[in-house]
Amino acid sequence: VTSPTNNASWNVSSSQTITRDVAGTTGNGINTANVNILISTDNGVTFSTLVANTANDGTQIVTMPSSPALNCRIMVEAVGKIFYALSPNFSVGYTIVTTCNTYTASPASSIAAKNFLAWYIVFSFFFPTNVTISDLNVGLNITHTNINDLYIGLLKPGATTVGELVIVYQQGCASGVNMNTTFDDEGVALSCAGIAGGNSYVPLNALSSLDGLSSLGDWRIAIADIAVPNNGTLNSFSVQICSTTSTLTSETFGLS
Repeated sequence: VTSPTNNASWNVSSSQTITRDVAGTTGNGINTANVNILISTDNGVTFSTLVANTANDGTQIVTMPSSPALNCRIMVEAVGKIFYALSPNFSVGYTIVTTCNTYTASPASSIAAKNFLAWYIVFSFFFPTNVTISDLNVGLNITHTNINDLYIGLLKPGATTVGELVIVYQQGCASGVNMNTTFDDEGVALSCAGIAGGNSYVPLNALSSLDGLSSLGDWRIAIADIAVPNNGTLNSFSVQICSTTSTLTSETFGLS
């Protein structure tokens, strides 16, 4: 489902166009001529039908519910076949505002070679703002004799075990001496050819596992260097933390 997009805000009782990549489902042995368009206003727990048995052509005008709801999802469901597609979360009757704050540091911390898989804290920092995380991205600039030797992870405030590490990179490139990249769940698949070029790539472990947590506290960058005696330097890093607020839109209210 390509519309609604993530965190879109649509007015109550408004006409909206649902779009979807049909992806060959009208042929290729699937042969689905019609679909149902459903909506959930409780984050996918239950669904109700907006339009039934409409053409599987990738677009459909529908009417939004008359009551506001924050956590909505659209489902496009095949008629007579077993497949469906879900939209990202969006809202009806609310205005969603996303605010992002970025902590950037240039610690020039040494990444000295350690014993095999011995994680150690390269740098820690205190994030002073207490917000509920809706998105988090990590930027890393590293010089190293061979970045294929590295495991790199992020520890949330209060974490006490290695199992709580969100590993963003783990021996992802066969060779290379520099890393200058942002790890972002909304990035593209890792490309070693561009890992030193300031691009955004999907991390090994999803950073969305931190969504819903408080941002307040000590965050820690941890690195394991599995080869001895290679060395390197964490030149700089950044952590971007985003949060969202929601307010009822004026269109939600009317005179009686």
